[in-house]
Amino acid sequence: TGVDFNDNVKARFGTGNDLQIYHDGTSSFISEHSSGNLLLRCDNYIVLEKNNGENMLRAEADGAVDLWYDNVKKFETQSWGVDVTGTLRADDISLQDSHILKIGSDNDLQLTHSGNDSTISKTTAGNLLIYVEEDFYLKHGTEVMIAAKDDGAVELYYDNSKKFDTNSVGVK
Repeated sequence: TGVDFNDNVKARFGTGNDLQIYHDGTSSFISEHSSGNLLLRCDNYIVLEKNNGENMLRAEADGAVDLWYDNVKKFETQSWGVDVTGTLRADDISLQDSHILKIGSDNDLQLTHSGNDSTISKTTAGNLLIYVEEDFYLKHGTEVMIAAKDDGAVELYYDNSKKFDTNSVGVK
């Protein structure tokens, strides 16, 4: 009812035995041994599943590519981009000039760079709050413009020279 091969016996295809399919007693292999590519072609879906039927990867012809972790979809391509379920962690995220990083269900916190100017926008009602653990500085290069000290003074500078500050009894 089929063709049986013992462990380490390879089914080989191509003049130079370029494609090999075999089992080594522990793992199974489909191996391409030339300068060519290993192509999987279909008109509908390519699916990788665990033996119990759990999804791992599904690629739809002219459509989405979906990735699963422990049978939970985590990543899917869409016509408009990608959708990630869970936390996205990256070493870097780069956006080209004039593209907007939008945060919030209403996209109401936006960061953008025009090529010249950088903007942080809060586009709906509510406050834009900045929380820091210790001191907060607004600088131009190494020159301080504003300093807000933890449990202390707020200082205003002109050309890196302090001109105004608050203290425990008022302002100076």
